[in-house]
Amino acid sequence: MKIQKLLILSDFSEVSTPLLRYGLALAQHLNARVWVQHTYSFPATISGEAYIPEDAFKNYEKRIVQEFDALKKELPALRDVQFELSCGDLVPEMNKLIESEQIDLVVIGNQGGGFITNILGSNTIKVIQHAHCPVLSVPDSIAFQPFQHMAMAMDLKATKPAVIQRIADFAQSFRARMDIIHVSEAPVAVDVNQLTHKLDKALENTSHQFFHVHTSDIDQAIAKHMEGNNDDLLILLPREHTFFDSLFQKSISRQLAYQKKVPLLSIHA
Repeated sequence: MKIQKLLILSDFSEVSTPLLRYGLALAQHLNARVWVQHTYSFPATISGEAYIPEDAFKNYEKRIVQEFDALKKELPALRDVQFELSCGDLVPEMNKLIESEQIDLVVIGNQGGGFITNILGSNTIKVIQHAHCPVLSVPDSIAFQPFQHMAMAMDLKATKPAVIQRIADFAQSFRARMDIIHVSEAPVAVDVNQLTHKLDKALENTSHQFFHVHTSDIDQAIAKHMEGNNDDLLILLPREHTFFDSLFQKSISRQLAYQKKVPLLSIHA
């Protein structure tokens, strides 16, 4: 997974500056081009219709552009980014930009209690679930540091070697080591050699270690591993809707409430 084009989603709230700073630093490390997108909409009436004077759109957009220009004084790297301002629903507008510019990675803020937002219907969840490219969810107000130890939770029996190769490329861009966490519900012996064979070629240039866990609670398995290791990024492959539900739409802040905050990279394999 080569990251050459990076999109930062900003709502220009009080936490937008740390997110922009994080995304710009990540892009600099990867030598990637940057887009910043702000999508807005005006609420409708109870009947579902509302008349919005044209001046309201113009005035709002003028204010956002002024705020963005003001941020350039604090973050000079913003002078080199492409700023996109659009009116509509967040996900469709985002995906139009992803497709038109062939964006490789979306960066979005996450203000949840843990490193995964568990608020149903939140913008973070919508973006992770529906973006047409990988998404990096960044906890509130953390500074970018090149990743050194990544943890990846996956089902090796179902994951294609090409997907593993993409993730290996991403890890190599940081010279990071990787923990592969395979979780299965079947309380039976597993042929570890067979499962790890597909990793050998893809990860031959990446320091890695394989972990297999028998459990019916995927969340707890990941939590147990993360608590005992110095991981600075969690990678998930929510291929199926049921798997996505189990990891993102349960009350997992109770199970994965860490003192340290860890970004989450979600890749739809």
